[in-house]
Amino acid sequence: MWLTKTSAPQDGSWFLAINKEFLNAYAPYEFVFWNGGQFSSSDTSEEVDFEYWAPLPVPPGVK
Repeated sequence: MWLTKTSAPQDGSWFLAINKEFLNAYAPYEFVFWNGGQFSSSDTSEEVDFEYWAPLPVPPGVK
């Protein structure tokens, strides 16, 4: 289920976002986190522009 940006976590945890800049690309998804001042991706310190996000599942074997 996709959630709106206003509900995205700001605790540093990672989540999956739909990057508005890449909507017409083959993969508009990006792993994003709150870096203390803005939402950023793993490969840049630039702000990621997104409208929707989804939480990542818990990895197997992790409680």
